[in-house]
Order: sequence, then structure tokens, then C-alpha cells
Amino acid sequence: MITTILLEKTKYSELPIRKALYWLSEYYQWSLREKDDEWIVEILSDVGKAEQAVSMFCKLHNDFLLRDQLDSKTNYLREKIVFAALDRIANVDR
Repeated sequence: MITTILLEKTKYSELPIRKALYWLSEYYQWSLREKDDEWIVEILSDVGKAEQAVSMFCKLHNDFLLRDQLDSKTNYLREKIVFAALDRIANVDR
């Protein structure tokens, strides 16, 4: 059974979708296509497992959406920590 999920491009970026689908690969076959304004996810599952497949995709997608949001909001802090550590390493040799 093929289940189709449509996601608006204005709301959802490609990377979290692809990451969710990558982890879904262990359990289901899938395809990702795009139109001008939407992502088209198709998940192939056994009859009676479609709801489980969609639920798993939604859970994974939500997880990667949150990670993506956290990454974008904390990127400056990670860069600051890395630059400070590299600066300390560079100054140790002096």
C-alpha cells in the first residue's frame, strides 16, 4: 500500500524530511518528489501498516525539525565555543 504525504515547501525544508526518511528506510520503502510548492512523500507499507508508517515518519520528521530549529538558534554559540577553543590552542604554542 502506498501512502502519500504532502508537505508545503513554505513550511518544511528538504533536509529534515530527508533525514526522517533516511531513518524510515530501515522499515519502509519511500520516495520523495517535489512540485513547485510542495514535497511529495510516498511510503510503501503492508496493508494495515500505513498508519504506523505515517506515524513513524511524523515522529522522525518532528524530531529532525526540532533539531534543525535548535541548530539554527544555537549555531552562533557553537561557533563562539569553537573559535575560543581554537584561539586557546593557537596561543598555547606561544
